[in-house]
Amino acid sequence: MSRFFPGNFSKSIIEINFLYKNVFFVPPEARWAEIAKKANTAENGLTIDNAMKAIEDNNKSLKGILPKNFSRPELDKKKLGAVIDIFTNVQMSEKGDAGMNRMTQEGKAKLEELVARVMKDGQARGIAVGIVNAAGEIQYENYFGYRYAENKLPITRDTIFGMASVTKSFTALSIMQMQQDGLLKVDDPVSRYSPEFTNKNQSEPVKLWHLMCHSGGYFPLPRIVVDKTAQEMGIEDSLDAELIYREDFAEEGIRRVAGRLDSQTRFTGRPGQRMSYCNDGFGLLSDIVRRHSGYGSFAEYLDKKILKPIGMDRSNISFIRNSQDENAAILYSL
Repeated sequence: MSRFFPGNFSKSIIEINFLYKNVFFVPPEARWAEIAKKANTAENGLTIDNAMKAIEDNNKSLKGILPKNFSRPELDKKKLGAVIDIFTNVQMSEKGDAGMNRMTQEGKAKLEELVARVMKDGQARGIAVGIVNAAGEIQYENYFGYRYAENKLPITRDTIFGMASVTKSFTALSIMQMQQDGLLKVDDPVSRYSPEFTNKNQSEPVKLWHLMCHSGGYFPLPRIVVDKTAQEMGIEDSLDAELIYREDFAEEGIRRVAGRLDSQTRFTGRPGQRMSYCNDGFGLLSDIVRRHSGYGSFAEYLDKKILKPIGMDRSNISFIRNSQDENAAILYSL
């Protein structure tokens, strides 16, 4: 039995939905040793698909949950293979669940080669890269490019970046903490905690863990943009009245998010059946934290229950304070 899962694909699905219930078995043909043999080859995606099938065959509870179609023709096999190859060169324990022990020179070279390609392809101004083992020890740390390209200001260990979708990890952690504190259960329907969401047009109830795993059944939607919403409401973000703490802004946001999800009539599948990336689902979850945690806002919960306790004193989800930090990365757009 193992908690090890071969790759970063759908990690949230495994950890949130199944890890608290039980560990699962990863058969030999689905482990890195086999997957690595096809890294950087045309068979790469098919090998991962076969690995997913082998895991499902050995774990009936995972049937229909794991992502598929890594072998589709339009997928860039070289990039996917490079990622696999990098992590293959990070030595694993024999049992597979002890995490990364060390970074090899070969793995380091491949990683830095990949970073260079990513920066070129994505026109990135700068990237910070770190690899940490299971014991929390830094195995690799490096900084590429600049945090402020025009002034050639370098990225350092203390540079802060926009949290963006990493917020989802903190949102999931908040929900799990609230379950631990007896405030909710991840197996409960979302509508129990968010009255604006009616579960309309769905044949089965969408549960909290479905949203945490991007498996509520919803197709991707364009983002609801914060500054546009604020402008339409006739309000502005300021240090004296930050949007992240405004109740009226939160209530308008949840009305929009819940309304969009409820208006969908076509779905990717039943809740829990397939992964489909969904920003709006995490909008619902963050509002559940705001409403039911006792902290008044999602931002306050993160600050008091997660960030401050682990010493992340400069981290927050403010749109203004981060931009005023003396060592913050500038946001660029293409």
